[in-house]
Amino acid sequence: MRRGLGPDYWAAIIRLAGSRCVHCDGSAGLQVDHVRPVHAGGLNWPANLVPLCGEHNKIKSCYWPGHGYHPVDGFDDRDQARLILISCLNWLGQHGGWRQPLLTIDETGTWWERELLGTDSVNLALW
Repeated sequence: MRRGLGPDYWAAIIRLAGSRCVHCDGSAGLQVDHVRPVHAGGLNWPANLVPLCGEHNKIKSCYWPGHGYHPVDGFDDRDQARLILISCLNWLGQHGGWRQPLLTIDETGTWWERELLGTDSVNLALW
């Protein structure tokens, strides 16, 4: 848990997603994940937080294109981390279309299109 955010705040984020992992729909061992990691400019606010099961949170870790990937030992899978990030972004898009808190103007034309929107995995209609 990040300093300054209490357990009630985290519980509200998990409830918002129906107490399910936004990637696999599992309910065991849920943890709140920063979609855009703090080290990459992510903030502690609802538009950047989603619940992931413990395994998917460890795999995604701090993955954010252009900012390196430093996975938890034993969970190094960059391709899977990318898919989990796409699931997180799609979920956020379905629940309010919170694009601006995650992406800066510069990024919308760089890694965003190249790394994520160039695939069939992101539902563009949500954004």
